[in-house]
Amino acid sequence: MKNYADPRMHTVEHILNQTMVQLFGSPRCFSSHIERKLSKCDYHFRQLEEHEIR
Repeated sequence: MKNYADPRMHTVEHILNQTMVQLFGSPRCFSSHIERKLSKCDYHFRQLEEHEIR
């Protein structure tokens, strides 16, 4: 397991991943950087269809 500055950050990463799966059908993040001041999770999304762009 990664060494988190705050263990709650690890829990939030799990909650965010599950939220992305449920709302957007995205797989879990393929990359994450969790730090005290700045964090990010990277996800792959499907291509938008033409009618979704308009």
